[in-house]
Amino acid sequence: MIRARKWALSAGLAVTLLAALVVGCSDDDQQQAQQSAAAAQSAQQQQEAAPPADQQQQQAEPQPQSAAQQAQQQAQQEQPAQASIEPLKVVVSTQVIADWVRQIGGDAVEVQALVPAGADVHTLELSVSDIRAVADADLVIINGASLEAAYEDAILENAQHVLNLAEAIEEAGFELLPFGAEGMVHDDHDDHDDHDDHGHEDEDEHEHEEHDEHDDHDEHAATAVGRLLIADAVEAHLSVLALTTEEVAVGAFGVAVNPTRILASPSHRYVFALSYRGPEDDDDRIQIFDGGTFLVEHGDHYDLVQEPVSRLALEVAAEMPIHFVNSFGWSAVFADTTGTVYLFEEDELGHGDYEPVLIEAGPQHGAALMISPEHVAVTSNNPDFPETSNSSLPLGVEVRDLNNNVIYDASNRSCPGMHGEAHNEHGAAFGCVGGVLFLHAHDGVYEHVWIANPADMREDSRVGSVYGHHHVEHFFGGASYICAHTIKEMGF
Repeated sequence: MIRARKWALSAGLAVTLLAALVVGCSDDDQQQAQQSAAAAQSAQQQQEAAPPADQQQQQAEPQPQSAAQQAQQQAQQEQPAQASIEPLKVVVSTQVIADWVRQIGGDAVEVQALVPAGADVHTLELSVSDIRAVADADLVIINGASLEAAYEDAILENAQHVLNLAEAIEEAGFELLPFGAEGMVHDDHDDHDDHDDHGHEDEDEHEHEEHDEHDDHDEHAATAVGRLLIADAVEAHLSVLALTTEEVAVGAFGVAVNPTRILASPSHRYVFALSYRGPEDDDDRIQIFDGGTFLVEHGDHYDLVQEPVSRLALEVAAEMPIHFVNSFGWSAVFADTTGTVYLFEEDELGHGDYEPVLIEAGPQHGAALMISPEHVAVTSNNPDFPETSNSSLPLGVEVRDLNNNVIYDASNRSCPGMHGEAHNEHGAAFGCVGGVLFLHAHDGVYEHVWIANPADMREDSRVGSVYGHHHVEHFFGGASYICAHTIKEMGF
């Protein structure tokens, strides 16, 4: 059996399918043209069969050829209507498939890719708008072969028509090549030896993942690639677990103090080690480590690169760096003692001279997060703390730009006893005494909504923990007072 490249066969199938769809959309117009031609032919036959007594009257009327010309003119007049037919709505999973469909369909298709450029197709989580686009599409095209396994069921449940390219290739009598057999992930590219702009310690080589050893495995079997950094509960160090080999390097990196919290960056490439409450004043700090596993775009595919785990040169002395949030490609760390917000843009972390953006919010047990690519939502402190008040909890939330200018302050006293936050693609929810503050942008303008606790809850009950996800439409909050706890669901 002839083995063919997966992408070439997929493109061929896409050509066949889209061509059929485009032609199918014009069947009604072809039928109208055929009816017009039939009408012209009938008129000609009637004129040929007319009695001689009517010949003079026929001479005064258009000739049979004129009737055919009229039918042709009518068909030509209908052509602009054909050109105005709405294009087919085609939703595809990846950017590569989107390019194929655009090249083949041209103006006859309107294409939307579910996976953004540069994103990981394996870990995508469909948003509500993605599901809506799938449901409204005339056709949904997926790669198949378990590439979209994380969300394929959601597509099949909501789509009207689905083309699975892998299944179509096999049904056509061809065999799928195992992943990596044709070099989709390379291990010998000399042109990748120039990744020297990350500003790391120990950058000495690129180890590209090799897949030849997996040829004997099931083509759908998953292989864990990457490393886990583990904070020790006793010693002030981090250990490294290699997921592929399951080898552990105990105490590979020292950290400022024990305990140290470790949290991942938005893409999980970097690890933030937040050390606080050490015995010395200067023990509190933010340290960053590069896990060394990442993807590099290379033409129509991505290369998997594996470098040694390394500590970035960037290190920040911050007093009580406690609250940590990822959003819009940024990591925000709030240091309570000074009320300083440290904003780290992940795409820039690899540069040796990178410095975080600083926002000064005043001493408080506060929080901050990027609420848009240009703006940060930051809690507003209690002005009486610590002089005349023992409460370090914030009183509200405001929005600032990256130059520390206040953009929106109407909610900076709207969340007494604020503690706990979560966000989704619409905005951010903050837990408060008496209810929840929801901050969001409407038509480009920020506004806030106060959602009071149910009437059967005590007035002094506080929502102290809020949980959510970027692509989930609901938040979950834990409300408490003294010894009692209750959980309520809040939908937006």
